[in-house]
Amino acid sequence: MNLDKKFWSSKKVLITGNTGFKGTWLTKILLELNARVIGYSDKEFNFSKYESDHSNKSFTQIYADVNNIIKLKNIVIKYRPQIIFHLAAQSLVYKSYTNPYETFSTNSIGTLNILEITKKYSFIKTSIIVTSDKCYKPILSKKYFDENSSLGGNDPYSASKAISEIMTLSYIKSFPKINVASVRAGNVIGGGDWSKKRLFPDLMRLVYDNKKLKIRNLSSVRPWQHVLQRWI
Repeated sequence: MNLDKKFWSSKKVLITGNTGFKGTWLTKILLELNARVIGYSDKEFNFSKYESDHSNKSFTQIYADVNNIIKLKNIVIKYRPQIIFHLAAQSLVYKSYTNPYETFSTNSIGTLNILEITKKYSFIKTSIIVTSDKCYKPILSKKYFDENSSLGGNDPYSASKAISEIMTLSYIKSFPKINVASVRAGNVIGGGDWSKKRLFPDLMRLVYDNKKLKIRNLSSVRPWQHVLQRWI
């Protein structure tokens, strides 16, 4: 990510899902780079010390559902963002089993709404669609994936992210003037992530409760990246 203050200064940036773990950090960093940030989320900030952003004159928070294209479109028309970061998602694998409908609707329709809006309004110069490395087709013999690996997904969350990637690519191929890219995030750790059934948050909770940690999948090998690793 370009950290040049001259580039970001006064840039109008819309971040969907800005109150989540990654979105909160992205909001903070862009405000420090003097960007004008419009947050769009249906949830409150997930760690309270960052709620001070509400007093920043360069920051506007909108609470709404990314699946509501009319509301989303009205906000885009009102604030005319130059750059969009689309992070709004149902982001937990375990929750996709208990509520697959929400997972597919948010992760697919939400992305489709951003793509349609980006295609329609020329003042949007770039939209970045954030998905997940879970979008790849599971192949037991494969030790790592790259951008050319096959898409797939055995669980609803992974499948929804593969759908989001396929939709994004179809817009890039079908509408040459649209300036869109996708990024596939891996296992990100850092302050403020207290989601359930995630290794590091579970570890911290158990330390506080003086209990033993039970590893669910001992044979799994996963890459880990700190939330600020690429930004510092």
